[in-house]
Amino acid sequence: MNKSILGRLARNFTVSPENLATEALSYLIGNSARARSFFTQYVSSGIYEINEDIIFSTQVHSAEDSTIPDLIGRNISGEEVLMFEAKSWASLTENQPVEYLKRLKKGILLFIVPQVRVNILWNELLRRCNDAKIECTDTKPINNNFRAVRVGTDKCMMITDWPSLLGALLVNGASLETETVEDIKQLLGLCNEMDTEAFLPLNSDELNSTFGRRICQFTEILDDLTNMLVVKLNMSLEGLRASATATFYVRYIAYNEFRLTLQVNYLNWSKYRETPFWVGIKIADPVRWQYPESLHHKLLPLSLESPSRYIETKDGWFIPLFAPLQKEKTEVVSALYRQIEEILNRL
Repeated sequence: MNKSILGRLARNFTVSPENLATEALSYLIGNSARARSFFTQYVSSGIYEINEDIIFSTQVHSAEDSTIPDLIGRNISGEEVLMFEAKSWASLTENQPVEYLKRLKKGILLFIVPQVRVNILWNELLRRCNDAKIECTDTKPINNNFRAVRVGTDKCMMITDWPSLLGALLVNGASLETETVEDIKQLLGLCNEMDTEAFLPLNSDELNSTFGRRICQFTEILDDLTNMLVVKLNMSLEGLRASATATFYVRYIAYNEFRLTLQVNYLNWSKYRETPFWVGIKIADPVRWQYPESLHHKLLPLSLESPSRYIETKDGWFIPLFAPLQKEKTEVVSALYRQIEEILNRL
């Protein structure tokens, strides 16, 4: 793994390494016309092409909404044609990507994330577009860590990771200024620091009482959801008890011949989808719970959705449940209940 002084210092002194990385990229492409050209060629390798010189600026507020993209690219007419948002381990904001796409009249909305987050955040971006009734077509993987989708007729949403982007610039190193190549290597070292799955330094938000209370509330929501299923769908808890491990809290519940495992699953949350709530379904027999092919085929259409709602994990097949934002607890529980009801209607 490439390391750098910049990456080391950012770990010790910078609250937001992704902001530092964005400023560094803005400096690179702002001071090197060749690097800027290679950058626009890279982001144009998807669905939308940028064939003009771009002027970049960072943290640009909008007078019309609350969006603050990390980096904005404008053409010579002053039109915003490229929005760039860097994410290390922070969540998407409530405005992303919907309000950003509304702000962008034409062009590219690009997210840069750690390699291990490309898949999970791409699926969350697509899900949020679907929920907002934003038409996304012509989805295509450009490579394993570069995805693109057409949004309407004049926009494109993309996601890639820092090593892929910076590596593409370094491929053209022979055509770049020597100092620019060295700057790219320094930035790559910083991004490799952000792109690790190792233990990340703690911050104060992760240790305050609100964070601890929220974790407890997740299990309360699952308990309330279990009780709602018992009351409304006549499910049974007879002989079934709650259980927990280091990575999940689970409620088992019986519904006719089916056995549901409702989970607050931290591992699935970290690896597959942006939600702590999950459900698995099996069929009971006298010996043990089974997962027959007939059940699998009934749920398989969920895997064809974009993004897929049928996820194979090391512990079996699970379906993510998504909680609505800015809603009271009862509304959250009801929303999760409706998702389970819709799943059961397929069986």
